[in-house]
Amino acid sequence: MRRYCFILLLLFPIMSSAEVLTVVLYSNGYPPYSFPETSPYKGIYLDVLAEISKLTGDEFIPAYYPAKRKLKVFESGQMHIEPGVNPSWRKPWKEISAYSIPFGTFTDVIFFKKGKQLHAIKPQDLKGKKILTVRGYHYPNYENEFQNKNIIRYDTNNELQMIRFLHAQNRDADAGFINQDILMYYMNQNKMEFDIGDPISEAPAMFRFHISKKHVIERFNNALTILMKNGTIESIFKKYQ
Repeated sequence: MRRYCFILLLLFPIMSSAEVLTVVLYSNGYPPYSFPETSPYKGIYLDVLAEISKLTGDEFIPAYYPAKRKLKVFESGQMHIEPGVNPSWRKPWKEISAYSIPFGTFTDVIFFKKGKQLHAIKPQDLKGKKILTVRGYHYPNYENEFQNKNIIRYDTNNELQMIRFLHAQNRDADAGFINQDILMYYMNQNKMEFDIGDPISEAPAMFRFHISKKHVIERFNNALTILMKNGTIESIFKKYQ
């Protein structure tokens, strides 16, 4: 409790220097992390930022762009924050990027049709199998097997298309690679059931700041620490399960 009070004392003097910060989001949405601008739902990212705003006084204004444009407007400095990023995904933009502390973990899992789960502990266990993926996504532990055609990679346009493909009884696929939060959200929304295997990769989820707003990160992290310790972040994630 004393630690929370100490962090709050650090935040209060800074609220007088609160800023308006632009937040870049994918225009098509990335449920449950973010949703299209016209959706009645906000998503995990904006819900977290709304709670941070209550502590720091900063105002977070979302703007929605297609994937490629999203990166360009951040690079130009028009956008100040990109939520849900790991530094390993943005290496070419290292010089213009600064990061918050992690607020969660992106966990990719392998999932199967109900009753069709395979024993798959290592990449070689999937030899000869057809695996659904999202076009443009990279799966470091499996790239060699994909390139050597030991595992057959079948790209879909997005996670929802992948889930529907695997759920269809007449479609020829053995499994898929998907973010666990996204899978659980769509399973609940669409009343679908799958068998879920072990994680295939994990990466800390952070907020990426344009370097011009690096000075904001200290108070942002202080607020994020409070929200993680008092259970607010966990409650937000559970809200979308």
